[in-house]
Amino acid sequence: QPIILNSDNDAYVALSDRLGRSCFAAWLRQGHVEAGAYPSVDAYAAPHYPHSTARQLAQEWAHAYDYLASGRGHSDALLALLANRAVSPIRDALGEKCQTLSKAGWYPVDEGIADPVTNDAGIVMGPRGPYVVAILSNAPEDFDAVEGIAAAVDQALPRAVDAAACYPRKRTSGSSRTPNCLSTSS
Repeated sequence: QPIILNSDNDAYVALSDRLGRSCFAAWLRQGHVEAGAYPSVDAYAAPHYPHSTARQLAQEWAHAYDYLASGRGHSDALLALLANRAVSPIRDALGEKCQTLSKAGWYPVDEGIADPVTNDAGIVMGPRGPYVVAILSNAPEDFDAVEGIAAAVDQALPRAVDAAACYPRKRTSGSSRTPNCLSTSS
């Protein structure tokens, strides 16, 4: 609970050490999460705080959504925790109009243990259905900036989806047509 609700780093490291990083690597492989800049998924999973891309975080949240929406195991309890976290620029930007499930992370400029950042990633239960958003920034503990990005992405998304549906692209194999895929990172 403290990991999700309060972004408690000590609780996260303790749980991670107890479960082992191979558990995380197996989960990543199951969700088809890419290795990003790392030579393998195992290398990406090895550190407690890997350098992630927005694409990797989006893939991880899409995989998590499969479990959260399943109603299996402890998915309902996890969903409730993610809906009630203490800090979330995504929730602050969009929580009045729709449910959001996310987990923010940040390092202030004066900690010295990592590059200063403010990030938030998760799932937005939008009016057109759920979507995944991953926002990475190098703004040290600047929740307002990330909140503004979340609001802008949410506002632009319907137009982007409509544009993709209106302008399908040809597949490279076969004659059927598929809509463009969209990804956004900042």
